Amino acid sequence: MIRNQDNGKRLLWDGRTRVLLACASAPALIETAYLAEVGEAGDATLLIALLAVVGCLLMALLPRVGGWAIVALWTARCVIPETTPFSVLFCLLMAVTIMAYLDIGMALPAAMAAEAATAARIWLYPWDSSVFVIVCATAAFLMVALWLGSMMGWRERQETKDREHAELLHRAADRELATQLHHSVTNDLTTILLLSVQLRSKENSIDHLSPEDHDTVTLIERTARESLTKVRTLIAGLDSKPDSPASPADERPIPPTASGQGRPLTTLTDDELRSLAASYDERLHANGLTGTIIVNGEPSTACTAERKAALMDALHETVGNMMKYADPAAGYCIAVTLSPGLATLSASNGMCGAACDRATAASGRTPPDKALHGGTGLDRCRRAATNLGGTFDAGADNGAWTTMLTLPLV
Repeated sequence: MIRNQDNGKRLLWDGRTRVLLACASAPALIETAYLAEVGEAGDATLLIALLAVVGCLLMALLPRVGGWAIVALWTARCVIPETTPFSVLFCLLMAVTIMAYLDIGMALPAAMAAEAATAARIWLYPWDSSVFVIVCATAAFLMVALWLGSMMGWRERQETKDREHAELLHRAADRELATQLHHSVTNDLTTILLLSVQLRSKENSIDHLSPEDHDTVTLIERTARESLTKVRTLIAGLDSKPDSPASPADERPIPPTASGQGRPLTTLTDDELRSLAASYDERLHANGLTGTIIVNGEPSTACTAERKAALMDALHETVGNMMKYADPAAGYCIAVTLSPGLATLSASNGMCGAACDRATAASGRTPPDKALHGGTGLDRCRRAATNLGGTFDAGADNGAWTTMLTLPLV
C-alpha cells in the first residue's frame, strides 16, 4: 500500500528513507527533554513534542498527509504563547523537502503557509526581539528545502528517462539483431537444409551415394535442422522483449521514417543486383525450381544504407520462401526495378498444394518439414517497408503466391 501511493517515486521505495522520515522528530524530543530538565517544559511543550512524533510517523507512512500535518503543527507552535521546542523546524524542513520531491506544486503552498505562520509572531509577540531573526532563518531554510526536494525529484525523473531511453535502444538493437539473424543466418541454414534434402531425394537416390556420403548428408541435414531451430529460438527471444507488460515488441507502433533527408547516401547499382540475382537463381535452380530474376530500370540510383538493406532483405526473404514453398511445376519470376528515388520488387510463384505434392513426388523433391516453418520474415519485411514509407503486400492470387514491394530510396 505504501509503494502504491507514490508508485513513480523510487526514493520512497527504500525503507531507509521511511526510517529517516520517522526519526525526524528526534531533535524535537531532545530539545523537549532539555527543557524538561531545566524546568521550562509545560503541557504545551510535551504535547507539541508528542504531536511531532505522530506527524513524523505519519509522514513516513503517508508522506503527503504527514507533510501537511507537520505544517499544521508548526503553525500551531508559532501562535501559542507557551514555550515549545524550536526543533520542530527540523520536522518542517523534512516535510517540505519530501513534499517538494513528490510535487513542487504542493510544497510551495505548504512552505508559504509555514512562513506566514512564522511571520505572524512579529505581530503576536512584538516584544520578542528574536522573532525577526527566526522569520528570516525559517524563510532561508524553507527555500533550501524546496530547492533540495525539487532537485531530487527532477534528478530522479531524468534518471528514469535516461534508463527508459537506454532500454529502448537496447530493445531496438535486439530487434535489429533478430532481423539480421533472420535474413542472413536463418535463410542460409534453410538453403543448406533444402539442398541436403535434395541430395536425399528420389532423383538423387540413396543408392547413388556411398555409405560415407550418406552419413555425411544425414549429418549435414540434422545439423542444419538443429541449428535452424536454435537460431529461431534465439530470434524469438530477442523479439519477445516488451516495452511494457501489455505491449509486445512486434505490436508497438514505430514512428515511420518516410524521408532519408539528412542521412548519408550511398549508391545502388544494377550490377550488384544482377550479381545477387545470379546467386539466388543458382540456389533456386539447385532446389529444382525453374525461373529467373530480372533486374531492370536505372543503372544506378542514390539511396540510404537503411533502405538499401531493406530492399536486399526483402529479396532474400522472397527467395527463401520460394525455396520452401514454391510449386516446382509452376516456375517462378522475380523482377526488381530501379527508378530515381524508388525501387519496386515483384515476385510470383506457384503454391504448393495437392498438385504441388504430386509434382514434388514426380520431381523427387521432399516437401518442407516443420523446421522450415514458423518464421516471421514477411512480417519483418512489411514492418520495415512501412517504417520507411513504402508498402509490402504478399498473398495468394489465382493459385499463385505474389509479393509486391515499393520502397522509396531517399
